[in-house]
Amino acid sequence: MPNEVLGGFEHQVLLAMLRLGSEAYSVPIVLELEERTGRRVAPSKVYVTLRRLERRGLLRSRFDPPPTEEGGRERRIFSLEPYAEAESEFRVEYLRRLAASAGGDREAIARRAGLGLDALASLSEELKTGFKESEE
Repeated sequence: MPNEVLGGFEHQVLLAMLRLGSEAYSVPIVLELEERTGRRVAPSKVYVTLRRLERRGLLRSRFDPPPTEEGGRERRIFSLEPYAEAESEFRVEYLRRLAASAGGDREAIARRAGLGLDALASLSEELKTGFKESEE
């Protein structure tokens, strides 16, 4: 992976992909982000971010054939590269440790992690429970 700093929204998209199982097309990612952040997310912003992450080497994509129902379109499915998945998991663990060392001071955590408060807020669920839902 290039040594480029990722923005807060790029981190949010990568973490949404981890929650969805590391492979998804843009619509489920938009829904996941909206559920986690409590805000409306523009599908075009997610798609542009996915393509940027792909150019940076963190994702790869392929086209799935259209569904058999009338009007179905092929979908671009994005997958996390193994390095991106490991890096995202490392980043969440790093934030957990920062949270513990900062005593829950969100501004201190965001400053030390190099994230904006919005990006940190979107990670709050991951900081509490981890990425994957527990299997029952």
